[in-house]
Amino acid sequence: MDATTHMDLTQLGAVLDRLGYQVRRLKQANRELQQENTELRQRLEERDEDFDDQPTATRRPA
Repeated sequence: MDATTHMDLTQLGAVLDRLGYQVRRLKQANRELQQENTELRQRLEERDEDFDDQPTATRRPA
């Protein structure tokens, strides 16, 4: 292996490390967004149930 190939492989390794780090960050952000989405969906369902429980005459848009 010549010096150029070694340097190319070293640089490639560094790039792959950075990409791996970015992938881990994106996966964590995705998990957090999915959790927030789940919580918001639950709140919306509860709100819809509360709305459905009100008599028709007293219903007000939120």
